[in-house]
Amino acid sequence: MAAQASIFWAAETHKRGSNMKYPKTLSNYNATVGDFTVTDHQALATVSEFVTIATYKCPAQQSIAVGYGTLALPDSCGYLYASLTNGVDASPVEITGKIRIIVTNYAGTKTAVIGEWDESTTHGSLTDRRLKIPIPESDVKYRISQDSYIKVQVQPLVTHVAAGSNADNLGWGPNTAQQSEIHVPVTVYDNS
Repeated sequence: MAAQASIFWAAETHKRGSNMKYPKTLSNYNATVGDFTVTDHQALATVSEFVTIATYKCPAQQSIAVGYGTLALPDSCGYLYASLTNGVDASPVEITGKIRIIVTNYAGTKTAVIGEWDESTTHGSLTDRRLKIPIPESDVKYRISQDSYIKVQVQPLVTHVAAGSNADNLGWGPNTAQQSEIHVPVTVYDNS
């Protein structure tokens, strides 16, 4: 009987907030399918600053760190993938520039840059991790909690400002030809 009581107690202790964690990949395939909030046909009007193109709000009873695993064990590491195209149906063009991942509090008064990469290095392959950028779990001080945000930003090399659904702006689909796509690895901590 003592063994059963200790197993029950261990399960209850774990259930009551031991910060169980698990890896997850936040993704967006188009404007309506995915974890991020995005704006289809978003104009990218500046080349001098970063523009937010995707936002993820941390839900209640969770805290989230960007990345997962560790560089010491590459098989455990999460990988970034981002492929951005303009909204022109007939001949979409890759949006080039820099991509940045930031975390920010609800009010936007505290912001930390998790990483910044040249866009050309972020879409080597969806399946071959040797062609992707590893993102290990970020430091605990960059972990976000309820109502805080993970944001993906871009600083394009050229502006993309035309309006409309078949124009030179950031396209999220639903056409596969004009479909931008992002995958950001995270570690989710269950605080319930």
